[in-house]
Amino acid sequence: MKPFEYIIAAILGVLCIPILMWSYGHWMQTTGQGTYGPGIAVTGSPSISAAQVDTILCKNNSPACGTGYTLYTYGTQYGIDPAFALAVFKHESGYGTAGVARSNLSLGNLRCIPSAACVGGFAAFPSWQAGYSAFYKLISGPLYVGAGLTTPEQILARYAPTADNNDPVAYATAVNADMTSWRQAA
Repeated sequence: MKPFEYIIAAILGVLCIPILMWSYGHWMQTTGQGTYGPGIAVTGSPSISAAQVDTILCKNNSPACGTGYTLYTYGTQYGIDPAFALAVFKHESGYGTAGVARSNLSLGNLRCIPSAACVGGFAAFPSWQAGYSAFYKLISGPLYVGAGLTTPEQILARYAPTADNNDPVAYATAVNADMTSWRQAA
């Protein structure tokens, strides 16, 4: 090889590094794998354990204490990280200690849906477990993950829009912070 060929090869090699890093980061975001951070998909494998979910519920005096395994299991069944559902549960009702969730047993304060009773404009469930299943079914369905919305930022912009007097950016920031904290403790 001639000297200028070595220089061209070195330049091309250096230029490939950012492309490879972007490709890897994009793949990790799309598949929901790897280190969590803002903009990372909530789809994929759980990032926290069932025991950790239940410990968080019980330490926060949640009436759902003891149901962490079910919240975790439905997450794996629907392909949504249970840490996301748990963070939404915290934000929406302090893990079921405040608001309509206390009586409706809905971790996400879901609006009325065909598969549940409707009480005061919100879906009501016979158990926390039934509420968990409905939440995961909604998030994994055609309105959210099925429509390509896989990050907290994307999901919560539709789930809690500004038109309903919500702040989806602050909501996503809080959810991301909780998920990151729990994952670091795992």
